[in-house]
Amino acid sequence: MVLPTGTGKSQIVLEDLNNLAREGKIHRVLIMVPSHKVKEDWENRVQDLRHHLNITIEFYNKSFISRNRLPSDYYDYICFDEAHHAQAVNCHKTLTYFNPKYLVGLTATDERLDMKKLQDIFGEYDKHMSLEEAVEKNIITNIRCFRVESNIDLSEVRYNGKDYNYADLERSLVIDSRNELITSTIKKYFMPRNNFYKQGIVFCVNIQHAKKIAEMFNEAGLTARAVYGGNKENDQIFKDYRNKKIQFLTSCQQISEGWDSPQTEIVVMARPTLSKVLYLQQLGRGVRHYPGKECLYVIDVVDNYDGKLTPWNFNSLFHLSTYSPFMGLKKTNNEYLKILGLSEHEITMKEVDILTFEEKYNGYLSLEQAARELYIGTQTLRTWVRSHKEYSSLSLPIGNRIMPYFSSSDIEHIRKDKHLKIHNDETLLQDFEDFIDENTLTFSFKLVFILSMFKLADKEGEVRLDALVEEYRQFYLNRIARKLPVDKANCAYTADYLNNDTKIKKSLLDNPFEKFERKRFVMYSKDLNIVEFNPTLWSQMNQDYKNCIILKEQHFLEEYYQDKGGL
Repeated sequence: MVLPTGTGKSQIVLEDLNNLAREGKIHRVLIMVPSHKVKEDWENRVQDLRHHLNITIEFYNKSFISRNRLPSDYYDYICFDEAHHAQAVNCHKTLTYFNPKYLVGLTATDERLDMKKLQDIFGEYDKHMSLEEAVEKNIITNIRCFRVESNIDLSEVRYNGKDYNYADLERSLVIDSRNELITSTIKKYFMPRNNFYKQGIVFCVNIQHAKKIAEMFNEAGLTARAVYGGNKENDQIFKDYRNKKIQFLTSCQQISEGWDSPQTEIVVMARPTLSKVLYLQQLGRGVRHYPGKECLYVIDVVDNYDGKLTPWNFNSLFHLSTYSPFMGLKKTNNEYLKILGLSEHEITMKEVDILTFEEKYNGYLSLEQAARELYIGTQTLRTWVRSHKEYSSLSLPIGNRIMPYFSSSDIEHIRKDKHLKIHNDETLLQDFEDFIDENTLTFSFKLVFILSMFKLADKEGEVRLDALVEEYRQFYLNRIARKLPVDKANCAYTADYLNNDTKIKKSLLDNPFEKFERKRFVMYSKDLNIVEFNPTLWSQMNQDYKNCIILKEQHFLEEYYQDKGGL
């Protein structure tokens, strides 16, 4: 079910569970959730249903870890909340393992940055209602927008393939002049006065930014507190906000998803994003109805983007090419203008650019994405593009560089011109064997890595990252202890380096893991701290095949160290 936030997705599931239970069709239910806040919400909602249903509400990771202790048909009904996460490796494996009679996904934003399709898990579906329709039908509150236009130049901010580079955003946006502009705007329109007290959330770049905005709000007479991961005071701050002791929360990726507070009437977008998913999630924190709430006020902080990376904003989201302060999706009377003290000058209409980077270049792949699609290295593709300009049909100035982008026809042209094979699940096993046989080495890292993976993998092909790092590290420490060359003379692996947990973990994940991951042979789940073989590949390898690969790699390792003191 793809429905806007606040339109009753959870209620539909509750009705579904109630009907199916009454008909005797279901008995055991699993509701998979991403966070404590979402879990608490579901716990409150299902209390009455627990009289006649066995309902388990569990975090994604906990469901993943416990899945093998239960038969695959244990649950009759599985509801996956915030279903745009379902393509994550751990979630996908959980949903693949279980075989319920009913599988339901809930999301307000079914688009993913990696372009993986939710249809692969939940089957075909229709989007039954847009955000605009939900407003028109009064299912959610009206939304009004105000643009705070700064003079900050973000044309040099880089792009990491998904969104803005955090370090660049921090340098560009966590500055007093921009923060003062935000503060003065909020103070002008939303300073508490008689019978006027509106609460809101400010979405910030990082923790430092959240703290700074909160500090400046408080100095201006607006009560504010920063909420962020690791802040032990978060629960008390949320409680004080619900009790209206705090007017504003400033947030760093803490309440974009799952957190719900219908009393929120203001959302400040102080952190630009190229992700429609993230923008919608942030917007969704304030769209629910609440007594006395006439609308949600969205404050878009619009900076100067001379480059091509135009972020999402209210006008681009709803395709509104003209703008007037606090214009709404639904036309209502203008009493709110008097409440906020707007003048005729301030409500003049003007034209705005509504095309974002994501919309302008929808379907184009970045250099990294294209290289993975073609099954080659990023540097290889970059070299090809330098000598074959026609390989890339789009080049964009991003920061101080010209970045190539690739359409689907570009990908096909390169594949044909370079005689590249198509790689998919059917070719995965042969691709893996070819990669092993190729045995292209700069150092011994790939050999030690894959042998460690096979040694430690459980029956699911999973290895705890800490155990993998330790096995990998001990191979090289053992050579040092035996006074043998650790590798080539220019290898960075000294005893001090190997005993530095941060350095050796980063080294392993950068190379060799990345070499196998880019070919889709292995995956890393950061949340679970697990490195695993691609489930499709693992399922295709019987024990004889694994033994054959292990013997090959051991032979290659012996050859590699033959002139370095032997193994």
